[in-house]
Amino acid sequence: MGEDSFSPYIIIGTAGHIDHGKTELVKRMTGTDTDRLKEEKQRGISIDIGFAELKLPSGRNVAIIDVPGHERFVKNMLAGSTGVDIGLLVVAADDGVMPQTREHLAILELLGIKRLVVALTKIDLVDKEWQGLIEEQIRDFLRDTAFADAPLVSVSSRTGENVDVLIGLLDELSAVRSDKEIDPPLRMPIDRVFSLSGIGTVVTGTLWSGTIEVDQTVEVLPGRLRSRVRSIQVFNRPVPRAFPAQRVALNLVGVKRDELSRGDVIVSPASFSITYVFDARVRILKDVGRGYRNRSPVRIYHGTRETEARMVIIDGIAHAPRRTTSHENCVIFKGESIKPGQEAYVQIRMIEPLVLRYQDRFVLRSYSPITTIGGGVMLDIHPPKYRKKSKDWPSRYQILEEGTIEQLTLFLFQEKDPLPLSAQDIVSRFGLRETEVRQTLQAMLSQGKVVELGKGGEILYLLRSGLDSLEDQVINFISQYLRENPLQRGVDRRLLQEEIFPKFTQRQFDLLLDKMVGEGKLFSSGSEISHQRLDRRLEGEVRAELDRFLDLVRKDKYSPPSLAEIGEGLGLDGDKIKRIVKALVDEGSLVRVKQDLYYGREVMEAIKDKVREFVHLHGKITLADLRDQLSTSRKYAQAILEYLDSVGFTRRIEDYRILK
Repeated sequence: MGEDSFSPYIIIGTAGHIDHGKTELVKRMTGTDTDRLKEEKQRGISIDIGFAELKLPSGRNVAIIDVPGHERFVKNMLAGSTGVDIGLLVVAADDGVMPQTREHLAILELLGIKRLVVALTKIDLVDKEWQGLIEEQIRDFLRDTAFADAPLVSVSSRTGENVDVLIGLLDELSAVRSDKEIDPPLRMPIDRVFSLSGIGTVVTGTLWSGTIEVDQTVEVLPGRLRSRVRSIQVFNRPVPRAFPAQRVALNLVGVKRDELSRGDVIVSPASFSITYVFDARVRILKDVGRGYRNRSPVRIYHGTRETEARMVIIDGIAHAPRRTTSHENCVIFKGESIKPGQEAYVQIRMIEPLVLRYQDRFVLRSYSPITTIGGGVMLDIHPPKYRKKSKDWPSRYQILEEGTIEQLTLFLFQEKDPLPLSAQDIVSRFGLRETEVRQTLQAMLSQGKVVELGKGGEILYLLRSGLDSLEDQVINFISQYLRENPLQRGVDRRLLQEEIFPKFTQRQFDLLLDKMVGEGKLFSSGSEISHQRLDRRLEGEVRAELDRFLDLVRKDKYSPPSLAEIGEGLGLDGDKIKRIVKALVDEGSLVRVKQDLYYGREVMEAIKDKVREFVHLHGKITLADLRDQLSTSRKYAQAILEYLDSVGFTRRIEDYRILK
């Protein structure tokens, strides 16, 4: 195509029993034989999915995915039904409704496909009376499904009778724009992987959401492989950019053919995670013949991937989910089994990971023998493990199914409590549009329900009630700490993070403390945090103990004793000395000159005055000059000069100092 604007494709997916003429009908409409495999040609049946492009009378292009009808290849049919917008159910006039007709239609319904056209094929093989009977049979078959009003067109692929009518009907239905999202993030399930000489690894699939461009870096999940898109084709035409609902072929750089497989998913880097567990509302088909007990082994089909799993039934359903079809609604029951035709909430635990989004559709098939038994919609892609003693699961699911964006946002805040969230956290969890989430957060911000953490970059949000609770925890911890450590002015940030916020990232913790300090709830100085001003003076017995220590430091003025000597004089152990020294340094009463050598603040100021006066008179000062000025030893004079150099008061030149 070559255009760089959104050209919405509609995906039409065939469905129906083997040998009912799906491939022949597609060939008649498009001129393309979708049976590409040698074995398909030899056996005369479709084995894997095939693709064709149809240009409609309106000028719109649609992609047709032709699926196999044999019961052995239903998993290929499921892979082909990924991303379908319009189902094309094909029923042969000489056969009527057959087992795979029923199974394929159930799959389309379970996948949430809204539009369906029925093509009654091979009418050239039957008389009008028989054709009328089969048409009536099809109407009866559709009556109890979501497609009761689906249009039916009787056609002959051999003669071309009414094929133009069918194409016109598809043209009308395709006028409704695909609901696939152009908004990021990118997601494309892979349905084919192959290598071409001189080109390399190529993958194909239907683009579910987002866009993809030449030279874009992508990630392949679940293997977490990084790759670059060398080129893009949409139906053999090179394009610079592909859009949702288009059938896409990507030439990938940096990955090998044997590193990829059907079922992998192309995504924007770091936009999706993989999961082994999800919660869902499922419906068991009414004609499966038996119910499914708790923890039954099942097969899950999502996108183009199949995996085995256990289905854990949630006990004590408290409300019926929304009706999406005319089938029986969920009933209140103990979670022992789901009967045919019933719906229930379940937790699916898989042996292989999937790449999921909130409200994705999936299909369930039995473990053995393999038949389609039902399907459902995903409600939580990273749920906590279900335990029977939990009582809040029914209300949890009600919010996940029926909640507004604000209710879903509140739900996630409560689930992640006390962690702050970004808008992207909410978007990725529920598959919502980022613009709508940000609008919701701004409304909640103006109503005082949430607060912002940070300015510029990625802003984090926290419930106001959550912030208040965290403030209480912090203040209580600091108060207790200072009662137990009366010589301290505050709590070290690292200790506070380890004790109160172990699950917070460094950025989350820093932004939260900045918010509390900004609102005047906390005070910060260096690495210390307190709920009281950090420049306050200590009082009472604590003050008296500090003053006794200071008196000993000042006793010999310019030749103070070591800390060990002071401790011995006051009967203090090493830890107590460290706490006293820190308190005196923090309040500015004590100056650290070097390891184990401290001066009173006023003594150090007096030394600076002497040095300043001497240099003004003589232009410089030597170590011997300072020693004589202070009547002290060389050891102390050298330590003082090195300290004055380090704080920028003096500058050394050869063996003397000048004022800096």
